Amino acid sequence: FSAEISDLSKLIPRASGFLAAAGWARLRHDRFSGVVSARGRDLTAEGWSIARANFSAILEDRDTSPFSLLADFSRLRYQGLTADTLALRGGGTVLSHTLAASMRRGPHETYLGLSGAWRAKGWQGKIVQFEGTDGGGPWRLSAPAALTVSRESLALGSMEITGRGPETLRLSATLSGNPLTGPVDLTWNHLDLARANAWTDRDILSGACSGSVHAMLLPFNRIDLAGEATLTGTLAAEGQTVEVRQGKLTLNADRWGVRLNMNIEPSEGGSLHGAFFSSGPAQQSLPETGEWNLRWRGLDLKRFSAALPRRTSLEGRISGEMNGKLLPDMRF
Repeated sequence: FSAEISDLSKLIPRASGFLAAAGWARLRHDRFSGVVSARGRDLTAEGWSIARANFSAILEDRDTSPFSLLADFSRLRYQGLTADTLALRGGGTVLSHTLAASMRRGPHETYLGLSGAWRAKGWQGKIVQFEGTDGGGPWRLSAPAALTVSRESLALGSMEITGRGPETLRLSATLSGNPLTGPVDLTWNHLDLARANAWTDRDILSGACSGSVHAMLLPFNRIDLAGEATLTGTLAAEGQTVEVRQGKLTLNADRWGVRLNMNIEPSEGGSLHGAFFSSGPAQQSLPETGEWNLRWRGLDLKRFSAALPRRTSLEGRISGEMNGKLLPDMRF
């Protein structure tokens, strides 16, 4: 086959770009083989944009079905996230193969490596490499982590990532069934928030964050979840910089409802407290209804001067409180 599409929007609504593909496929003695290649440029769809893309794959008609695949993408963007290049490589046989991915943006880079095999019920293997470097320094996977993926299961053995000093992140999951149910555990300690800036257009975050999330995915789209996070740092946005001396967020979700509490103490003084409560059993989606409360004490009015006309400034401190309700269809 051979195909060339000069305007992707004529095939896929709300998409654009050029795409061409060619190849062949064959079934002989109950064994597939084939070759496929594709290239594209100026691709956009669902918030994604890719300047250039090239893909090729080969599946041989031999025992154990050897294969290889290569994919290269340049100037990727999704919402506010960007990357200069993304490269995917794979090769081996169905019963023993490796997959690798690398992503770069300027001096920042990330590498992911997998090894495993396709079995009758899915893919089984290990994450053997997961490392990179960014504005916060190098980080890496401490040891290979077991990974199993099938139509009705997802299991990730205890995966630990370490950075500088006490910086660590641990993730594990054991999910099964259709839909997937089971536990997911995530903990992080002294995570450098500036690492997120490596893949965005602006340096908007700095500081450190620690916390944990323990979730149990339940049948009928329900969830039990307990999480908390503490942070100190700086957020820069819309020409403003907010320094947080101490912040804490706690979230609990179960059959009795969803409870969210937030406490922030800016470095310049004052405090901001927020709370949200939804009485319905927690679902694996955002609540549709609930009640919220926001209280602030002694916030510096100079912070709001940037939103006023030129030569207009505010001085002093402000305190207050707001209450409201969340209604269906994101109405307040």
